[in-house]
Amino acid sequence: MQRIDINRFIVFGLAFGCLTNSTLFAQEIDSNSAKKPAASNKSLKMTAVTPMSPLTVRSVNSEKFLISVLIKNVSTKPVVIYPHMTIELFDSDDQAVKKTLAIGRNGFRISNSALEGIHFVTLANGESHEIKVNLKRYRYDPVFISGWKIRRPGKYSIKLQYKFDRKQVKKDFGRGCVSIDDPNQPWNKAIEMDQTQFVKLNVKSAF
Repeated sequence: MQRIDINRFIVFGLAFGCLTNSTLFAQEIDSNSAKKPAASNKSLKMTAVTPMSPLTVRSVNSEKFLISVLIKNVSTKPVVIYPHMTIELFDSDDQAVKKTLAIGRNGFRISNSALEGIHFVTLANGESHEIKVNLKRYRYDPVFISGWKIRRPGKYSIKLQYKFDRKQVKKDFGRGCVSIDDPNQPWNKAIEMDQTQFVKLNVKSAF
């Protein structure tokens, strides 16, 4: 998993910067301004760096479209984190946009369980785990490799939910794991967290 330092973004005013390998400008949305649902959030900071206007149907549906979500360790000690995040796409009527791609990611594996195949990430103080959100092919969902395609201009929103519920993850993916309760395993060390953000997309034209 890629680690980056959020300090590579220039923060000014609404926190404008430039996305890596992209000509699009970005707006940084700081999760610390939202209500924190769990005490564990004190160790982690979730930030979404999103493309700004102008957006077109073609650009949003392309492989170059990117929302960069950074999970940063803001504590003084190393932490273990869950690498996955779920997303949903909604249209201007707040109706979920149906997926155009859904490939199961846990059908073939060499480990005894899907849990053992999850690549938990260890972050030193100040380090970030980057989750790249591309609507054409999103690879960070814990269950599916997913994709969406918008059909027309309009206002859309993307729900970003970064959640690690240890008990639920072990229940969902731990079948066949002989060391599921071993305290030294990364899933038993990872920080539990449940945080949601909505990113707004104003798609003004087809091209």
